[in-house]
Amino acid sequence: MKISIAVIAHNEEFSISACIEALLAQSMKPTEIIVLLHNCTDNTKTIVQKFPVRTVECFEEGGIIVARARSIEACTGDIICCSDGDAWADRDWIKNITTPLREDAAVSIVGGYTKIQNSLFWKFSCWWQFVWNRKLWHKKHHAFAWGSNLAFRKKDYEKVSGLTPFLKIHKELELNYPAEDLYLSLALQRVGKISFATDAVIYTSMPPEKASLKAQKDIVAKQIEDNKKLFSFFKI
Repeated sequence: MKISIAVIAHNEEFSISACIEALLAQSMKPTEIIVLLHNCTDNTKTIVQKFPVRTVECFEEGGIIVARARSIEACTGDIICCSDGDAWADRDWIKNITTPLREDAAVSIVGGYTKIQNSLFWKFSCWWQFVWNRKLWHKKHHAFAWGSNLAFRKKDYEKVSGLTPFLKIHKELELNYPAEDLYLSLALQRVGKISFATDAVIYTSMPPEKASLKAQKDIVAKQIEDNKKLFSFFKI
């Protein structure tokens, strides 16, 4: 079974090396690592080209939704694992994020445990979302994976037409954030079930402009608003 890693990066010259090095050091080696450079204007491309990965450039508008879609389209694997250029993976991430897909044909998407390192608020929020609500409570409204830490089968992605329909839906619902991960999680649950792998760990940091308590409250409020709109769209 071929495993592809799809990483999206926009001006990540200070973090992309750590991201790729962590993927190359995995205990389970992927078939390919795709790094999609989305409208990069810094040295990200130069840095990425020093590594044995496949580089894809994208200059389309549409933000993260388009970047995520194009990175997935570039993959040739049976299982696709998604992450971001400002995140770095635990050594067993690929093995652990793909285990439910390799062992259970009914699973259509897997979400891992993302740990934000530089904010106490977000450290607790991540634990609350990924461990308490998802793994322990199995709360339906928390049954989604984050874009920096998820995996699915390519054939299931194609069954739901990928992220293509979401470009129109996103505009119609007037969402605040990309929310491509929530959409994909809910869409893929129409063809299978979601599984959570708390041992599939990805680390990342909150950008400085989002680190203040006020910014964090605003982000959460807008995320909740977006979630309600998508849950309503999927009739959840």
